[in-house]
Amino acid sequence: MAIISFNGDIGTPSKGFNLKIDVTYSQDIATNKTTITSAKGYVKRNNSTYYSYNTTSSAVFTVKNTNGSQLYSTTKNPKYDLGSNGYKSVLNISPNAEISHSADGKKTIVITFSFDGKLSSYYPNGTISKTVELPTIARKSSVTCADGNIGSCLLYTSPS
Repeated sequence: MAIISFNGDIGTPSKGFNLKIDVTYSQDIATNKTTITSAKGYVKRNNSTYYSYNTTSSAVFTVKNTNGSQLYSTTKNPKYDLGSNGYKSVLNISPNAEISHSADGKKTIVITFSFDGKLSSYYPNGTISKTVELPTIARKSSVTCADGNIGSCLLYTSPS
C-alpha cells in the first residue's frame, strides 16, 4: 500500500480553511492496474473566526485521466463541526476503484477533492487538485539473441 497526500487552502475569507486528502492505493503487476483502496478527506479552519458547522455538506472525490475523462467519482453528504482546531474528517470511503495502466506500465491521473459547507457566508467551500504520476508497473521482459551472438540480442517487453 502507498499513500498520495496533499492539501490546499480554500474558502471565505480567502484561505480561511484548508482541505486535505489522503488516498491509499495498491498495484497489481498481473493485471497492470492500480486500485484505490481508500480516500480520506479532511477540512480545518485556518484564519477564519467563523466556527462553521452544518448538518449537511457536500464532499466530492474524483479521479480522472489527464485528458479529463472520468475514472471514478463519488459524492458524500457528511455532517461536520469546525468548532475546534485541527482537521475534521468529512470523507472516508473504500472505493476499490481500478485504474488500468498503459502497455508500458505507466499512468498519470488527476485527483480532485471538493468540499462545500453549504453555508451562506464565511464558509469552507473549494477544491484542491493534483496531477499524479503513479509508479510504473513493471512488465515482463525477455531477451532474444540470434545465433547465440550477444551482439544481436533484442530486449522485448510484453504487456503482461
